[in-house]
Amino acid sequence: MSTNDDIRLRRCLADKIASLDISRPYVWRLKLSPSDFSELHNAIAASIVSHGGDIAHLLTADYARHVIVYLAEWYKRCYAAGTAADKAIDPNTDQMKTLWRASGINTDKYVYATADGSRRLWQYSIYVLGGLAIRHELGKTDDRFLRALCRVLHGENTTLENIADESRAVAFRSSIAQKHSLYEFLTEIVNNKFPFSKEDAAGEARTLVERIRNANDEVLKQKFRFEWVVNYDNGYSSMQRQLRLWLNPEMAGEGLHHYLRYDRMLLWGFKNPDTIERLFVSLRFLDGEKIVDDLNFKCPTISYVNTGEEYTGFVALGVKDYGLCSNVPAAHFSKIEVWACDNEGNRRLIQEYDCREYMQLWRVSPYDDEWTSRQSAQKETAVVFSKSCRILADELNATIALLPFRNRKFGNSANYGWCDIYDRVTIEDEQGSLTTLYNRTGYYNISTKLYRDCICYATGGTVKHFCESDDEDFDATEELLPLIFGKSDIEIYHFETKDDAKNELAESIKQAEAIEFKAAGHWQQWTDIQQPEYGALDLRITVQGRQMPYRVFYMPAVEPKHPIVRNFKAAKIVFSDFCDGVVEQQTVQDTFDFGDTPTAPTLTIQVGNSGDYAEIEVYRPTLVREICRDGVVVKRLHNEAVVIPYILKDQLAVNCFTEHGFQAYRCSSLSSIFAHLENNDFADFQLSAWENGTQIPATTLDYYAPSCLKVWLGDPNHDNQDVKFFHWNYWQTIEPTECDYAASTEPNTVIFQSMIALRSIDCVAPVRGGFSAFKYKKQQISAVKCFDVALHHGIYFFILLPLTKISDYKAELYEPLLASRGGVLSDADKKGLLRFAEEFNFDWQTYKIDIQSSII
Repeated sequence: MSTNDDIRLRRCLADKIASLDISRPYVWRLKLSPSDFSELHNAIAASIVSHGGDIAHLLTADYARHVIVYLAEWYKRCYAAGTAADKAIDPNTDQMKTLWRASGINTDKYVYATADGSRRLWQYSIYVLGGLAIRHELGKTDDRFLRALCRVLHGENTTLENIADESRAVAFRSSIAQKHSLYEFLTEIVNNKFPFSKEDAAGEARTLVERIRNANDEVLKQKFRFEWVVNYDNGYSSMQRQLRLWLNPEMAGEGLHHYLRYDRMLLWGFKNPDTIERLFVSLRFLDGEKIVDDLNFKCPTISYVNTGEEYTGFVALGVKDYGLCSNVPAAHFSKIEVWACDNEGNRRLIQEYDCREYMQLWRVSPYDDEWTSRQSAQKETAVVFSKSCRILADELNATIALLPFRNRKFGNSANYGWCDIYDRVTIEDEQGSLTTLYNRTGYYNISTKLYRDCICYATGGTVKHFCESDDEDFDATEELLPLIFGKSDIEIYHFETKDDAKNELAESIKQAEAIEFKAAGHWQQWTDIQQPEYGALDLRITVQGRQMPYRVFYMPAVEPKHPIVRNFKAAKIVFSDFCDGVVEQQTVQDTFDFGDTPTAPTLTIQVGNSGDYAEIEVYRPTLVREICRDGVVVKRLHNEAVVIPYILKDQLAVNCFTEHGFQAYRCSSLSSIFAHLENNDFADFQLSAWENGTQIPATTLDYYAPSCLKVWLGDPNHDNQDVKFFHWNYWQTIEPTECDYAASTEPNTVIFQSMIALRSIDCVAPVRGGFSAFKYKKQQISAVKCFDVALHHGIYFFILLPLTKISDYKAELYEPLLASRGGVLSDADKKGLLRFAEEFNFDWQTYKIDIQSSII
């Protein structure tokens, strides 16, 4: 039965609502005023009150369009951060369905669905009919979302889920992709039209329109997107990187990436682009304000030629999707500038890219060593970072590799860290800010607890599972599965956006609503009483009403805290296995062949039946430390400190078996020891530290070094008969001769240990004779000869007294050395000069000499 308030509602804005074209039901096109909205709000509220709060009558054909118009306008004018305050009507999902169907609007066309088709977005599909939520967008601290919308509008492959919640993002993207309401709404704004009423011309709506246009201008200026491609393999000694400069598409048409329209060039500051014949794009790398690698328009990254048509503008020659920069500088850089130059030499800075000290990467293919900075769900992921950052996590050292980037033109960079992300890692940047990076696949991420103290996991924190086929023509299938020892090992995280690893934190969900396992073709609840059998297991995990599949390998635990036990006293590995449903404790006795070959870090244990089993790599049950020189074990210690001489660091590696697992460490990652020695103002502070046996913890020189490792300049004593010593009097025509360590030394002579052909890590302090200024001047000792002797015998430069007397390193060493080499220095010379500068605490750059970048 209709009430007077119902009649009032039917008459409210009757002409305007009747003009709504249900074939294109874009409510914002009605251009309702604030007073129109207020009138409709009051009419709906009064009608509901007249029915005792019931809204069933409003979900009929008589009122459905009034309600849809109201909800779309409410979203546009009132919605902010999910609030429903002052909402005259707030239908639930079932009521939304009835409302849509009663309105006569095509629900198959205008009610959007999630990507997997599992849900229809009844509410947000109404919301987008009103355009954008003014208050919600103006309440944000930046216009990141508006820029993303404009990118989607222009045809870029941008994931809105990285910025908005799932339902909202899907509705927005679908509306734009199908050129529905939001597409037309944004198109009118960027084309300088105002899709609001005249009453809104000076209010919040005007502010939103201006911010959308500004965001669009920024997007139009940014023709390029940056993608890093890194080649990494843990068996290599270096990494390689390239920079892809992706071309964003033009408004000239869908997918027109390689074109460049005149209007974008006008935004860049080029006048009369129609008269320009050619345009060249080049990159400049900077470290702060210092130019690391300058523009090169003779060999540009991208070249454009004018088509002569305003519709298309310029076209890139030989480039469709992206330009490629293969020669990325080895030196540190913090920013990349993109410059354009026309054929008349007019230059414009058109885009900038700030480089972080760390970057998350995703593997392109499971069988390739190529990684990309483009976010990619369900791919292996890792983080690469400079020395100014560090990973914060317990016992992660074993998963971190320190390698340089290598480039044919620029040589090797400083070492960068590489860390695989099995579930998550937290990184601290140079400002002390912490960021957690995740390995995940969407809004909800399921991972498993990792027992890194005993298990060496495969890719992504998994183990290998094998299942043999009954058919003789087929080999056993192999898959990588997460390993669990109980349902408590399953960890679940929720994210506000889909896969934006840079701008969010996870909200941990302690427990799933339900965990089910599949047995005999049926799903059963996993409880303390009802538990699955051990082995490969299909799970169904319910989180916030969603059911997600998850496949694991389920293994019995020896004890809760230590599901696999490494018995160091007995050198045994204890684990639980199962056969025909019976759990049995198994023991593997480890045996060691301590020769000169490094000990394998793991033993493989097999769990399961002969035809269906998992292989698990368990760290060896020993506390041995191995010191390897050039791949050969030269010393072994048992659970005690390891001390190495700094001069040999580039040749040494240390393998540490500990209670927390295993760590293989390349000592070349150690930073300079000299800055950490006392008496730096004393001329012979290096030799003094050596003779005093000063030891520096390796963690002082590298955060990721083993805690058991210490570094010194060398042993102050001599007790090894295999060490060779040489006597030299610095006279340039006399070569060092082999001698006994106890031989006498005259003024301006030295006895030193040669480090070549040495199979140990002994490094004995030198014996220097007194200094005779008269003889020193008379002999005219050559600094180049001293440099060559030190380089040949692999010894510290400060051992040789004449090198400590140099006052001008360029005039007295570098220039004579360069002349003696015919103007071309070898890599050994360059590395020697860098080590020389490190020992004497100066930088060749102060002499405007760049040595590092030319080393290959």
